[in-house]
Amino acid sequence: MKRVMVLAIALVALAAASRAEAGDVPNVITVQGVLRNAGGAVVNGVYSLTFKLYTAQTQGQLLWSEVQSNVVVDNGLYSATLGTTSPLPASLFSQNVEVWLGVSVEGQQELPRVRMTTVAFAFHARSAMNAEKAAGVECTGCIQEAALAFKPVTEANLAAKAVQAVKDSGQFLLITGGTLTGSLNVTGLVTAVKFVGDGSGLTGVSSPQGTCQAGWFVSGIQANGALVCKEGASAISSVNGLKGGTITGDVDVTGGITSGGAEVCTIDGNCGETLGQLLCKANQVAMWNGTSWICSSFVKDVPAQACDGVNNVLAWDGSKFSCKTLTGTGPSGGAAQGFELLDSWGYTWDGMMRPAMTYADAEAKCKELGARLPTATELYRVSQNETKLFGPMATGDCPWTAVRYSSTGHAMGRMNDGNIEYGGDTSSYNFRCVWGNNTKKYFTGNHCYGPPGDECWPMALMGNKYVMDKYDRPWVRYSVASAECNFYYSHLTDPMRLAQAIRAGISNGTNNYLVTSDGVEWYSTNMRYHVLFRWSNVNMNFNAYWDEANGGHDGSEYRFRCVGVSAAHGATPVQVQNAVTTTNYLTTTTADEGATSPNGAIDACFKKGGHLATSNDLYELIQGKLAGGSDQWLWTADWIGNWSGHWWLQLVKWAGTISGIDPADGNHTTNGSRSDGTNRPYRCVWYPVDTEYNGPANCNGGCYAVTVAATNPPVKMWMDKQDRSSTHWAGAVQACYLAGGFLPGFRDYVEMIRQSLPNGSNNWLHTAEFQRMHSGNHPLETILKWAGEVPSFTEYTEPNWSSNSDSRPYRCFWTNELR
Repeated sequence: MKRVMVLAIALVALAAASRAEAGDVPNVITVQGVLRNAGGAVVNGVYSLTFKLYTAQTQGQLLWSEVQSNVVVDNGLYSATLGTTSPLPASLFSQNVEVWLGVSVEGQQELPRVRMTTVAFAFHARSAMNAEKAAGVECTGCIQEAALAFKPVTEANLAAKAVQAVKDSGQFLLITGGTLTGSLNVTGLVTAVKFVGDGSGLTGVSSPQGTCQAGWFVSGIQANGALVCKEGASAISSVNGLKGGTITGDVDVTGGITSGGAEVCTIDGNCGETLGQLLCKANQVAMWNGTSWICSSFVKDVPAQACDGVNNVLAWDGSKFSCKTLTGTGPSGGAAQGFELLDSWGYTWDGMMRPAMTYADAEAKCKELGARLPTATELYRVSQNETKLFGPMATGDCPWTAVRYSSTGHAMGRMNDGNIEYGGDTSSYNFRCVWGNNTKKYFTGNHCYGPPGDECWPMALMGNKYVMDKYDRPWVRYSVASAECNFYYSHLTDPMRLAQAIRAGISNGTNNYLVTSDGVEWYSTNMRYHVLFRWSNVNMNFNAYWDEANGGHDGSEYRFRCVGVSAAHGATPVQVQNAVTTTNYLTTTTADEGATSPNGAIDACFKKGGHLATSNDLYELIQGKLAGGSDQWLWTADWIGNWSGHWWLQLVKWAGTISGIDPADGNHTTNGSRSDGTNRPYRCVWYPVDTEYNGPANCNGGCYAVTVAATNPPVKMWMDKQDRSSTHWAGAVQACYLAGGFLPGFRDYVEMIRQSLPNGSNNWLHTAEFQRMHSGNHPLETILKWAGEVPSFTEYTEPNWSSNSDSRPYRCFWTNELR
């Protein structure tokens, strides 16, 4: 790819090659500029340049754009005529106070914009437009521009301010449109094509007199005011003889409907063939197709084993008969649509699809019946590609799920193949209600996704309190993955915990990339990505590098796993002012904290017994309908890159209360420079605490303990006092896991170093986080260093990035917080 940068752009307004007259204003603009490469040398060749005109130096409204594919650059100098391929709007400069030119080379990021300034030709043209006395023309009674109360003086503004006045008396008055707000004195006659109103205020007017008898209607009024009445049509008592046409309204039929002597609709409203009326041929069987009973060819491939259990029936799944369990008045209490179906995980389903409704109406209907809408995974695992719960009734329709993908829409799951689609909440779609059998408010049992009865994989952390899905969940966008894990009182797994599980032998790796919660930045653009990991079967030598790690855009779909706490627990013991706690036990405040630097935000939250929230913390809080969104960009604790001389942090914003957020939407997520001195607001977050955990048994060089909050129990963190021996990233993750702890994240290091963590070796250390994507599409980890004790450690002066295959020292970290 040709990589160049524009160091200078000279704007020159020149006359067009063809001009109608000498006084015409040109309709094209010529620009000249210099192209240099990254080393500063001028370039030669043919380049594709994209030109755009805006109303402001940054952001602003796009006014015009065009691409010129073959711009010749000679010794760095190029010249291009704007308006060559896409005409410039005639009102471009007359309607806009400022016009700014943006240029991008070969599809690269747009360079800083340059303001379009006036040249001599334009001054001359403007003087002619505004002249009080044109050459050779006298103007008497003219209104000068200075006397007008509005600027600029354009045809549109003149038209908007124009007032059509009429005289207050005279022989004739014609008014078209508008409203007469005063009194009008008329001495002659008033005629009108139509009169509107009840006429109650009129005098000297004769009103129609009389009435028409029953069944007659008024057809006219005589000159003396008497009504002219005519007899109306008789009521229709029979439809005999009617043929053709269409009845567009409802027809109320009090009896049955027959055709050719056969009953079509019974008197009770059943308009389909009943089993008693169905006439099947030889070797056919009666089958319900979802809307009516039909005859279908008999299939001889019956189950080898008897299907004779309680509530068992034979169902055709598209290729063979299988035995299904139906219940009539089970968990749904008879409220299931059609009949009940029981899946392998103990959930009870509507046997038949419900009619299409908007999301709000579908959600309310299920809630009314003591049920809820299913999640994306619940639909996926009973689809035809998985356990085939619905057999021939599994169509390609996309019923609603309970999982949001944005503030205005929810995910939907196809029953035939389990694929996830997305629909706006105000649209209407079919749905099924589900009656779950797991009411625990923590991540356990079939809240996990895995084999029925054995769904959760235990992690050897804090007394095996953390568990992870044994199976991959379906392909979804990042926002759906985060929202679904939150629905089950868990979290979308981060790279460090997923690597811990893989190295510890978690099974059922499908070699599909799984999305994680760690956001990174694409190496040459401002695009939001997340770290992806994959493995096959069991891989205890997983190294999280090359083809095992990748980056995925937030708008793409990937499989995922959730991780969470498998025991009952409450929210944080810290007393937080103006606190709000979500169903996932995360606590924050109802309003933003005051603007400061990231260091200031980290210290302020730490002093309150909490932490600067990560972007995923905020996503989960917003999914819990967090109120008080200020529509201001907030700092987060996610360091996502270092380029152009700046350290960049993830920023998040929302307005008011919304119940979902899509990180791929630039209105809610972007990046902000940490090193340009900008102060921003932020939110703190407080995590639940494990009341039974008392810290690590051993640390390298001793344990350095810090009390975050002196509550009961206290909120505490521990870290090694000495660096551990060098290894690659995945090896460091595994070593900390075997010690019952975690590889620290960047925020953990900053908090501990600013609390005088000792023995900084000035060597680059591994962290648990990734920050950007390499050009080979591989994530690069964040590393940092410090020397001795540095309570004034500045988080953006000492980090860096590195390949996670590099061998380097590290420290391990423990906390009694359930994150």
